[in-house]
Amino acid sequence: MPDSNHYETLKISNHASRAAIKQAYRRSVKIFHPDSNPETTDDQEIIRINAAYEVLSVTQSRLNYDKELRNHQHYQQNVHHYNHQKTASEQKHYQVKRQT
Repeated sequence: MPDSNHYETLKISNHASRAAIKQAYRRSVKIFHPDSNPETTDDQEIIRINAAYEVLSVTQSRLNYDKELRNHQHYQQNVHHYNHQKTASEQKHYQVKRQT
């Protein structure tokens, strides 16, 4: 899963309507497109914006993306929980070892 989130790229809620997605896409592209705004041209950002719109504007691809995003977030939460438990266990072990 990439580091960037398509919803964050377009600066919209994950509950945004198709019309809101299209509006956000057009607004975002205007900001970074060289024909509209030469001072803020950013080719990589336009690529991210186009990719986000391509995924979120098609219902089935959006559903697949949302599922993938949920799975990724669930995985991240489990990793964080595991690391927190591991750190607490290591601290406890260190304290016991230090007392002896």
